[in-house]
Amino acid sequence: MENIPLLAKRGDLRVRLQRMRRQLLFFEGKYAMVSQAFYDKYRQGEMGFSEEFGVWAEIFAEYLFWKRVRS
Repeated sequence: MENIPLLAKRGDLRVRLQRMRRQLLFFEGKYAMVSQAFYDKYRQGEMGFSEEFGVWAEIFAEYLFWKRVRS
């Protein structure tokens, strides 16, 4: 537990996860694809590259990380 940043320890993790979830919902609505399906295709190189896809992938990867930390 000592390697987890203070942000997670102070209870702000819930707020951070909510913010990331709202961002993910924006992308999911815009591209009509759930984040997990997008991320799988992105990692396999099937989505091509755009800056926006990079941002989406980064947010989703961070979201998955913090969800695991929280569990």
